[in-house]
Amino acid sequence: MGDHCLFSKGKKRSQKFNHKGESSKKLMINEMPIKDINDHCYRWSLRARVTHKGKLVFFETGTVGCVMSVDVADAESSKICIVGFGENAKRLSSEIEQGSVYIFSGYSGVQHSKPAYTPYKSNWEIKASKTMEIKRVEDDLRIPNVVLKRPKMKGGRISDYNGKSISVTGGSTLLVDPELEDVSWLHEWMVASYDTTNFVHVTNSSSKAVIYGTKTVSEMLSINLKVSEFSAIFRVIVSVKEIQTGDFYYPACMKVVNGRQCSKKVTQVSESMWQCNSCDSDSGDIQLKYALHLCILDSTGHIWAVAFDDAANEIVGMPACKLAALQDDDYTSFSAIMDSIRSKMYNLKLNRKKTDLEECGQQVPGWFEIDKL
Repeated sequence: MGDHCLFSKGKKRSQKFNHKGESSKKLMINEMPIKDINDHCYRWSLRARVTHKGKLVFFETGTVGCVMSVDVADAESSKICIVGFGENAKRLSSEIEQGSVYIFSGYSGVQHSKPAYTPYKSNWEIKASKTMEIKRVEDDLRIPNVVLKRPKMKGGRISDYNGKSISVTGGSTLLVDPELEDVSWLHEWMVASYDTTNFVHVTNSSSKAVIYGTKTVSEMLSINLKVSEFSAIFRVIVSVKEIQTGDFYYPACMKVVNGRQCSKKVTQVSESMWQCNSCDSDSGDIQLKYALHLCILDSTGHIWAVAFDDAANEIVGMPACKLAALQDDDYTSFSAIMDSIRSKMYNLKLNRKKTDLEECGQQVPGWFEIDKL
């Protein structure tokens, strides 16, 4: 943990008194870049521009509450979300002006961000508290004036081919940051119910998948046993306990079929020739692709899962051919990469397949696949 997360060295916290003789303590903390903020920062302070001011949204989950968030960016263009609930949300609504520059200071409150609510990549967010200080300052030209827009699309065409996407048609409508009742209702629902709602994932094919929110490993296993007719998709926050390093890659077919690489496993039939039974072709060229087996765990249990090429590339940080070369030529560097993977926490999307996986000549029923991060 760097000095940014501490009080300035050699300085003492000042203590002032008001006209009643009561002490009024002010935070005296060095300003820090947003990229250095994490949950180890007990004290933090940042100078940033408000790039997006959300709306104050009221919801009811037994009792009436409200929530509001603001997105801020600093001089290095790093971004973070500040979210407030109840009175803290009302305070953000009344004190914050979009486009202005503020110094935000506080004690703790840094927590993991929620990707479903954050339209940009950020590992952390700040939960506003009554002790958080908000001080408006003069405009700082070093901080870019970027406004993050949140669009709502009507009449878009949803595609599930090679990843989910939405495309516009002649009858589509795109509204940027709309003030609509449906938007407020959707935000209210996401805050109150997103993580506890189950979804049915519908594609153009006959297959379906039930999509769950974030679950523990034990919850995921128990739920899946009741849903044998569907595939199931889960979110889990886990670490990596073990990595199978024996056969973490396979030789893949490079033939392009219907605009996509075949990528199925090939068999060597001669010294310079490989055969693909999937697309019925022979070739002298192959590509190494990942089939990375990981034992992942949280406090409730562990499971084995497979990360194929796209997901494994994101986890490892290099293609399979380079990692295979390191294993053969520089095992010290290879071991360091394995240790690095085991030292991190991951927010993974797991797909529980209802089909069998052929592994070492045997059929493995009901296996888990790690999707792209």
